[in-house]
Amino acid sequence: CLGFGYIVLQICMIQKFTLFLGQPVITLLTVVSTMLIASGLGSLVSVKFYKNNLKKLYIIFSIIALLTLAIGILNPYIFNSLVRLELHWRILVSALIIFPLGFFMGMPFPIVMSLILPSEKRFVAFAWGVNGFFSVIGTVSAIILAMMFGFRFVFILGAVIYIVAMVLITLR
Repeated sequence: CLGFGYIVLQICMIQKFTLFLGQPVITLLTVVSTMLIASGLGSLVSVKFYKNNLKKLYIIFSIIALLTLAIGILNPYIFNSLVRLELHWRILVSALIIFPLGFFMGMPFPIVMSLILPSEKRFVAFAWGVNGFFSVIGTVSAIILAMMFGFRFVFILGAVIYIVAMVLITLR
């Protein structure tokens, strides 16, 4: 769920922010670099923030779902009101919109990896492989689903996928 949800949301943001920023290269640089930097920082603080507290895990996933829904639903209104700004301001606005979501999206995978018991260390490579596999599948799926149902639906699906991930992790 984490690999699939992450890439689905990233693909959606690349598409939607291309409409706002106007140039695909600048959009790729802005969305991908902001997501990677924010996710890296989220990963850095994730285990210290989590500290085996289930409530904090619910908070992380709830924030991801809420931010995903907010971006998916509000982006047309935000972009329409700010589209006349200079490019550097639109890039800054884009980064400010993406960063909080990317930060919290960086937290679940390291937390899940920390939940693997020492006797289960053989599953670490498996977890990385499954995450990578679903990241690849998610790229194609995001495009197909967006063509069939629209990007708003895919944003909502991304939020649902993260909620499913939360349920699966808490069942562990």
